[in-house]
Amino acid sequence: LGFKGWVMSDWLATQSQSINEGLDQEMPAGLAMSVELKAAIAAGRVKISKVDDSVQRILVPLITAGILDKPNNNKIGTNVTGAESRATARRLAAEGMVLLQNDGAVLPLGTGVKVA
Repeated sequence: LGFKGWVMSDWLATQSQSINEGLDQEMPAGLAMSVELKAAIAAGRVKISKVDDSVQRILVPLITAGILDKPNNNKIGTNVTGAESRATARRLAAEGMVLLQNDGAVLPLGTGVKVA
């Protein structure tokens, strides 16, 4: 498909380590991708090269963006679950939404139609 990013699970949505199926990062804590992944590697069900690929997909964008150049001084008290952070997240989500109206019955687009 040509996707260049990494695949991260929804929070607590992963029921097993799924690295062979394309999951690179389990959120929030890597519960299945810790003990289960280690066992799968030891049993030969997951190749180290697969882990290396996942690590590379995660680290390259972080390194490219310079995120790892800055010290992480965050503590549990500085998380982003406060009222101000929720308001910012809501505003950004609202600004990023596009509402489509099917004027003239344009949708669904026919096969082979390109819009971008």
